[in-house]
Amino acid sequence: MLPITTPIRITNDTELDAAIDRFSQWATEVERSPDPVPADLLALRDEIARYETAAGHGPEAPPTVAEVLAVEMFKRRLRQRALAQLLDVPETRLSEIIRGKRGMNLDFARRLHQRLGLSAEVVLNLRDAA
Repeated sequence: MLPITTPIRITNDTELDAAIDRFSQWATEVERSPDPVPADLLALRDEIARYETAAGHGPEAPPTVAEVLAVEMFKRRLRQRALAQLLDVPETRLSEIIRGKRGMNLDFARRLHQRLGLSAEVVLNLRDAA
């Protein structure tokens, strides 16, 4: 095994990569052993998680409806009024959705899929802006 004799502190991405490699090798050895998981391995796991969280390496939140609509308006060079016409919704409703004042309902989600050609997966993963 690869014991850690001193507490490890990850301070940059290079050290993170080395720690992940070390953790992977050690974890593979531990999986094959009937012995309990060493405390040093758990400490390394926790330090990797701490650094990743502090450095913002966690998974990104799903995009909001407003973010997706802003991208689509930019790609298609549309203003809000033209997008409302394309989606066949009142401009005030679209404005409320973009500003987070109104949530996206099933009908609006269907329009995003059918009229903008957004994949069902993207539409289903959208979240309302808080």
